[in-house]
Amino acid sequence: EPSAEWVSTARARGSVRRIDGLEGGGQVGRTVVALPAGILVLGTYDPPAEAAPLRALSRATAALAQLEAERASLQAVQVLLFLLLALVVLLASVWVGLVLARRVTRPIAALASSVRRVGAGDFEARVEVEGSDEIAALGRAFNAMTEELRESRERLVSANAELRSAYQTLEEDRLRIRTILAHLDVGVLAFGPADGEGSREARLRGANDAALRMLRRPEAPSGMPLSDFLAEVSCAPLRQFLDGAFRGTGPREATLTLSPPGTREPLVLEAHATSVPGGPDQKTAWVVTLEDTTALVRAERAAAWEEAARRMAHEIKNPLTPVRLAAERMRRKARAATSCDPEMAKVVEEGAETIVQEVRTLAALVDAFHRFARLPETRLGEFDLRAVVGQVVNLYAGTKAGLTVAAEVPDAAAPVRGDEEQIKRALVNLVDNAVAATPNGGTVAVRASVEEGMARVVVSDDGPGIPPEERGRVFEPTFSTKAAGWGLGLSITQRIAAEHRGKVVLEENSPHGCRFVLEWPTA
Repeated sequence: EPSAEWVSTARARGSVRRIDGLEGGGQVGRTVVALPAGILVLGTYDPPAEAAPLRALSRATAALAQLEAERASLQAVQVLLFLLLALVVLLASVWVGLVLARRVTRPIAALASSVRRVGAGDFEARVEVEGSDEIAALGRAFNAMTEELRESRERLVSANAELRSAYQTLEEDRLRIRTILAHLDVGVLAFGPADGEGSREARLRGANDAALRMLRRPEAPSGMPLSDFLAEVSCAPLRQFLDGAFRGTGPREATLTLSPPGTREPLVLEAHATSVPGGPDQKTAWVVTLEDTTALVRAERAAAWEEAARRMAHEIKNPLTPVRLAAERMRRKARAATSCDPEMAKVVEEGAETIVQEVRTLAALVDAFHRFARLPETRLGEFDLRAVVGQVVNLYAGTKAGLTVAAEVPDAAAPVRGDEEQIKRALVNLVDNAVAATPNGGTVAVRASVEEGMARVVVSDDGPGIPPEERGRVFEPTFSTKAAGWGLGLSITQRIAAEHRGKVVLEENSPHGCRFVLEWPTA
């Protein structure tokens, strides 16, 4: 019977088979099968002749199974042996390669180090040349290249120093020219040829501050065409002059009169156009100078009036006294005559009286022209502007019914420098004109101030004012809007302002009337 262990194993596995050998050489095979109802035992018997081959087959099968189980470990051992052999061969090859490559890499490393030094700016770096192979030839070429680089660098440093010196000189010259042009009273314009082939019009290349002030332009972008730069109607004479000069169809010098908007008198310019030849393949450029001669023309006109006034005073004053004496004698004789016809005596007396009055009028005119022609010498000194304004205002206070003459002067006004008598005379002329132009019930205001080194006196009235078309002539001698007078007061005032390096200008008073501004430097 199967043992209990055998039965328990069969119950666990479902069936168990065992082969046992017998003494005679045969063998018995038994199988225990566990069933629900019990245990089934099956048995076979193999005689010795059949058992021996079966046992040999069983042993071979067991050996095969063992080899199959050990197959992976055997393959792993063989692979490890192969890898170990390959590693040994690789290490040997690397060692041999390093030994052989060291003879090549050492000069290359030295060459690379020298290249880095040259790259850092050390042109004294050299490599040691050994042998006559390609690396040695490369080292000799590197040394030659380094020597050429050192020489080239020295030449570049020298050329750079010369170029820097030339650039500094050029920059200093340009700065000097720019400073000169900025402080030059003469306007300078530079024109160059057009950039493209489609336009033949000259283009602006530069302009100094004086030229921009004369032409009333805030800026002048480079490259602007001539027609755009001088597009204003007031600049038409200058544009026509430059167009003719640049094309060679007109003169290169001219005296031009411009009337910019907002100016009180025309601007007189002396224009000169000078060509600047370029290279063989370059077009001609132009430099235009503009000199403001308005003040010179004004001075020449004033000088002409002075000369005319002197001659008029000389030529008229001399015969006035005999005429006046003769008329007065005729009047006395007519009054004293008793035998003469009374009607005739009356006519003679009236005629003589008329001659005397007209002679006095002519004498006053001659005195006015004499004062205009010969102003006293300007004597500068410090004086109290507040006191001068007060004297002038008091002089005209109450001269016209219903007219108010008011003064506005700061209490702490600083003393000013100038000729007190001439300044007072100028103020008298301005206030006299304002009083004459202001109707009854009006106001004449005199405001004085001293700010930033400039003395300023403003005389304003609320009269009818001066028509715009006549404002440019108010300072001309003989111009007057009054029924009586010869128009010399404002001309004398303008001359006094000029003697003090100042100016007097006419401005429109709001809502109506005139506003004269007299200002001069106090230093």
